[in-house]
Amino acid sequence: MILKKLAKLALLLSSITLLTMIVSLIPPSPTELDAATPANFSTITYELDWDWGDALLTSDGWFVTNDRGYQIHVQRGYLVNRSLELIECAGSDATGESITDRLRQTLTAQPAYAGHGGAHDTSRITAPWVESLTEPVAQTVETVLVTAPNYCQLHYLVAPGVETARQLPHEVEMIGVTLWLKGDYLAPGTSTSVPFTIQTHLAWGEAAELMTPSSEPLDTLQRDNVALQITVRRDLGALFDGVDFETMSDIEQAKTVLRSLTQNTDVIIQARTL
Repeated sequence: MILKKLAKLALLLSSITLLTMIVSLIPPSPTELDAATPANFSTITYELDWDWGDALLTSDGWFVTNDRGYQIHVQRGYLVNRSLELIECAGSDATGESITDRLRQTLTAQPAYAGHGGAHDTSRITAPWVESLTEPVAQTVETVLVTAPNYCQLHYLVAPGVETARQLPHEVEMIGVTLWLKGDYLAPGTSTSVPFTIQTHLAWGEAAELMTPSSEPLDTLQRDNVALQITVRRDLGALFDGVDFETMSDIEQAKTVLRSLTQNTDVIIQARTL
């Protein structure tokens, strides 16, 4: 009797093993494949650009008059664009941390390295980009692949250069430096130019709303399988607004320039279907 039961159990186990082998050979359904491999993706190409405004290109740099009446001639300069990263429209990110809390931690920690130390979206550029301010031009930074379909803001961060930064200059040390500007200014009512240098290790970040060139509703652009071009356009003509070379300390001048740089930034998004 016991032998018959053992024989039946062995037969049952053999049948289960055979069934398992057969199931393993059946290819997954399209639905199962979609669940395993995300089909929703976008490519994002970041471009850094400048709105010249009233700034004028010269043979050795550029010239602008700020809102305090200073005539400023920038002869050389560099800026470290530490991070470009999109912020999802949803109320929380994958870590469960609210976007509001994340932004509060990110943007109120000046001059600490805003945006560092936590989880990052896949839209973030992989390495900092050092930009020449001697003759500012539009530059394509990087193309990244993301899976989140909805973004509403971009976090723009300038911070000290690191060894992995791209476009590091040879003639000026930008590791540990965020912004370096050299030139001269003419104060209001004077006729003698005065040399200046602005150099700072401060980090400064800003979250900017996304815009479209033709005022198209953003939700029409936030769809799956699109190629996005995002242009981060800073206001060169307003870069020195608020700076008073005669009364401000060096650190106050640097803070004013960084604040003007990040606050006067437009983020323009364009899309095409893949």
